[in-house]
Amino acid sequence: MTENIEALANPEFMSLAEEVSIDEVQEIISDNDPIANFAGVLKFIEEGTSFEALLNAFSVISARRFSRLPINNGGMLNTAPEGIRYAAALR
Repeated sequence: MTENIEALANPEFMSLAEEVSIDEVQEIISDNDPIANFAGVLKFIEEGTSFEALLNAFSVISARRFSRLPINNGGMLNTAPEGIRYAAALR
């Protein structure tokens, strides 16, 4: 994150307006490499994707995953909606 502080600390970041495909975001963050995930999200920011569009995408991705959890899944039901809660907190 330190290497990319200029992109993240840019005040214009909060006023970007470009929309993003939820499926594109899901493809980027589905990698098991957190550095690749961060780089993908940073690329969206650098391309002008709005903060709200990213939050919406993360909310929908979390909701999709939550909706696919089977009943009696070994306790995951309590932790599954964390992504939705994180997106709501950031709003």
